[in-house]
Order: sequence, then C-alpha cells, then structure tokens
Amino acid sequence: MAKTAISDVLERDETPEPPAIGPGDILRQIKVDLLDKEVQSAATYSYLWLADQMGHIGIGLLITAAAAALVSIFGSLAIWWHWVVAAAALAAIPVGKEVWDFRKFNASANRYFAVDRLLLIGNAATATLYMLAGILAGVVMAMPLPFVAAKTWTCVVLGVDMTITLVLLTRIAIVVGVTILAMSGVLWWVRQKIVWQKAALPYLSRLSRVEVEFTPDAPDQPGPMIEAYAAGALDVDGKATERPLLLLGPLGVGKTGLAAAIGTEAAFAGAKVRYVSFSKLAQSALAQRRAHDRAQAIDAADAGPPNILYWQWRRAQLVIVDDIRPGLGERDYVTLQEFRERFAEDRKLGAAGLRTLLRRRSVWAIGVTEAEESDWIAAFEELFGVPPLVARLRPTPRHGSGLEAIALRT
Repeated sequence: MAKTAISDVLERDETPEPPAIGPGDILRQIKVDLLDKEVQSAATYSYLWLADQMGHIGIGLLITAAAAALVSIFGSLAIWWHWVVAAAALAAIPVGKEVWDFRKFNASANRYFAVDRLLLIGNAATATLYMLAGILAGVVMAMPLPFVAAKTWTCVVLGVDMTITLVLLTRIAIVVGVTILAMSGVLWWVRQKIVWQKAALPYLSRLSRVEVEFTPDAPDQPGPMIEAYAAGALDVDGKATERPLLLLGPLGVGKTGLAAAIGTEAAFAGAKVRYVSFSKLAQSALAQRRAHDRAQAIDAADAGPPNILYWQWRRAQLVIVDDIRPGLGERDYVTLQEFRERFAEDRKLGAAGLRTLLRRRSVWAIGVTEAEESDWIAAFEELFGVPPLVARLRPTPRHGSGLEAIALRT
C-alpha cells in the first residue's frame, strides 16, 4: 500500500471546525474535576464553576440557619408557615446581591465595547438559583410538614430495626427534585467553560472590561471592527482566506490583554479558539511534519495538561499568536526578517503552516515602534495576500494603554 503523502495528511488535519462537545464529554470533565486533586494538576474553570455553585448552595444553607433563628425568636419552630415567611424574607438577600452585582459590573464596563448582558443576566440568575436551592433544601429538611400523612414503616436491615416515615421520604424527594432542577444548567455552563479553557488563553478577559481609551479622531473606531472579528470566527470553515488582525504597539500597552479578550469573546460565542506563542506555533508545525504515525492526532508538546487537552491550532477557527516581538528592542525574540524566514523554510512553519493560518481568523500581538509598523503591515499583506486589519495601541496617562485603528482597507 502506498504511504500517505504528508501534504495529504496536512490538508486533512488542518480543516477548522467548531467545538464538538457532547453530554458525554461534559460528564467526563465533571468526573475529572470532582475526582482529581486540583493541587496536583492544572486548575480548570469547569471545576471552579462547580465549586462556585456549591458555595452558593452553602450560602443558602446559612440563610436557612438564620431563618431558624428568626423563627425561634419571633415565632414557633412547630408552625410550618413561620418557616416559609422567614425563608422568603431572607431569600431577598441573595436576589438583591445578584441584582447589585449585575448593576455594578454593567456600570464599570468601558464605553467602547458592548456588555454581554444576556450572559451576565444568565450568570446572575444561575447564582441566585443555587442560593435559593440551598434555602429550599434546608428549610424543607428542617420545618414540619403537616400536609404529609404521618405514616411509618419498620424494616430490619442487617439485624437493625429501621424506621422510615412518609415525612422523611417526602423531604428526600423534594431535595432530590430541587437538586435535579438546580443541575439543569450544568451541561450548558460547563460546556462553555470547557470550550474556553481548551483555548489555552492566559486568562479570561471580556472586551467590555479592557481598560482602553480610543483616540477621538481615529478614522475608524475599532470597537465594532474588533467585536465583528471575534463574532465572525464561529463561521470560519476553511474555505476562504481570512484577513489577519494585527495588534501593534510598544511594550506594556495591553496587547496580550486585548488578544485574550478577543479570544474569550469568540470562545463564549461558541468558536474553537487557540492561543499560542509564535515559537510554540513553529515547534508544533515542525513536529507535525516529523510525525509519521498518523494515529497520533494531537502533538504531545502542544496538548497541554491531561485534564484539559488544548484545541489543536490547526483545527481552530481563531488562532491568537502572541510573543512574536515583546517590544524589548534589541532583545526581541523575532526580527521581521526572521519572521519572514519562518514561513519560507519547510523545517519551520513553511508554506503549509502559512496556508493553515490563511484559512482561519488570526490575531497577532506584535511589539513594535511607530516607525516599524508600516514594515510589519506590509509583510503581512505580502504573506497573506490580503491587507490586514490593524489596531494600534499607544500608552495613555490614564489607563496605561490606548487603542486606535488605521483606516480599514478593503
């Protein structure tokens, strides 16, 4: 049998595709998060979300304890509706807290990017739901249930007489029902966390939280352009050339933070995103060319922690490339000439790597001076065959970084 050509393998392995995460993948991630030791492996946002919701349930149980104190002081523990009144009154606390948190977050957002209010409302509603679930479970287990018949069953288990009441069974049934309802959002929320953490982004950041000020006289305000670029990653299918987005500016103006925010927005929209350094990008491309055993779909050096397993950048719809040049002058990692050579030599990224990047959206964070910007823009236009989108970042006295865009070329 003829051996499969490496070019054919590369072509097959480099088709961008949206995340494919089903209920089984989510349950496996939950199993890993619950049974693994977080101190011995990489922390995951899916684990943090699960722990966060357990904390909300705990807050609900604490509120139940406060309700019991109110009932014992001002009412009777034997009267069920005293419990209901006290719990309902105290339930206003978590609801009010989430409303206050929502308004505070909304007010602190910058004025250049839209706040994802739908997701924010969903997050606040979910937190409230889990606190209310804790309250309901605690109150049901503590208060009398006069509307349930006083039936009792006795059985012998391992030689011990066991007494089971209908009241106990009713309490358990209500708590189980509340738990099932509270878990209804787990599949959606954990899936979102999995999609984000497999992007290998350095941290979670939203565009509405990036501390920037746009130059008032910029020919085109970059906010809508950047938002559209992130949102459009979901539609990338590898059939057309995509314009790269360049983030240009000196050291310390927030290029990585902005790139992480763009990646987060795209991942939260449901796109497959991968953040990678330029050196890791070249190493991964070289490892693929050296791989003859095609049963290995993921490069071991590029897979990330075993409890996460990063997306392969070759199959991502949006690739974010950082640390091309940190903006340190003579100590920069890659000169413009070296950058060009990475795509000219097959033992590095080569033409195959360039072809892969051409067919998905890509964000490039590059540390450059104002005098160097035009040369880098020209290099990308030459390599990609299309004019790049460009956002220039500048230091500002107020936030430490500013953002402006050149006139977009079509």
